[in-house]
Amino acid sequence: MGMYSSFRLDLYGAMGKDKEIFLDFKAKSDGADYSLDEFGEPQQDNKWYDCDTDLKEFSCLYPNVVFVLTAEGEDNNFYKHYAAKGVLETVKGEIKYPSPKNDLFKGVV
Repeated sequence: MGMYSSFRLDLYGAMGKDKEIFLDFKAKSDGADYSLDEFGEPQQDNKWYDCDTDLKEFSCLYPNVVFVLTAEGEDNNFYKHYAAKGVLETVKGEIKYPSPKNDLFKGVV
């Protein structure tokens, strides 16, 4: 069954070739084609299960570019895939609440 996610792709070091790279990625990955527009912005929520593998493999084609794919799942599951030169690292997002500033609540939470 799975969950739908919204994806966004950012490029670092693309030297003005962002759109060319986005279009190339969309041509090589069905998930990217469905999920991202030609600027790397969310196009359609999708169950793109192979997004990490697709990104890792594609990053080999542009060794001077760092790719950051941000995903937000319908279950409030947030993560980022960082890829460069075929190396992938995934980090899971966290929601953190700061401690209350009012002395009334200190020591309670």
